Order: sequence, then C-alpha cells, then structure tokens
Amino acid sequence: MYQLDTDEDGPIDLDVLDGWRALSVPGQENPFAQVIKVYLTSGPERLDKMQSALDRNDTQALVAVAHSLKGSSGTFGAMQLHTLCFELEKMARAGDLAAAREFYPAVVLEFERVRSFLCAEFNL
Repeated sequence: MYQLDTDEDGPIDLDVLDGWRALSVPGQENPFAQVIKVYLTSGPERLDKMQSALDRNDTQALVAVAHSLKGSSGTFGAMQLHTLCFELEKMARAGDLAAAREFYPAVVLEFERVRSFLCAEFNL
C-alpha cells in the first residue's frame, strides 16, 4: 500500500492558502470559506464515484473523477492529495485497476487529512 508523506508541514500548502485568504475583505465573510464548503461537500461524492468506478472496472470514469479531484485539490493547495489523484489517474489510464484498487485508500486517507485541516482552519 502507498505510504503517505507525513513528514511534510501539513496537508495544505500554506502559501496557496494565504493567497486565497488575501482575497478576503475585512468585516465581510470570507468568500473562500464558501468555496471550501463546496470542495468539502463534493469531495466525498467524488470518492464514492471513484469507488463505484473501481467496482464497475470503469477506467474512463475513474480517470475523469480522479482528474477532477486532482484539479480542485491543487487549487486549494492540497498538493499531496493532488499528487495522489494524479497517480491514481495514471493507473486508470494505463488500465491497471489492481494497482488503483490498492492505491485508492491512500487517496481517501489524504482527503480526510485535508478535510480535517480545512474544517479546523475555517471553523466549518
């Protein structure tokens, strides 16, 4: 099974997070928090779609959903999750569903790390 790189500072690149925070206006609700809520809501749905694609041996669906989660994770600075989704996407493109099935739990674990961090950071 894939080992997460837990020696890093955390699941989110703080420079990316700071860039998003800079968009906030003092005295107003941070619009980034609303976008984070959407990401955190759609994440479990995407993970379910990944599992479903694996269950159906549907490499195209797995490629699509891994690519989608990869992109949004990178946008929010979840670089470890971005990398894991990239690797899962490559496995699916290569048709290696056995490796993808073994690898998938690492994606789920990392999403949970990201979710926990963002929920704590934005009081969600």
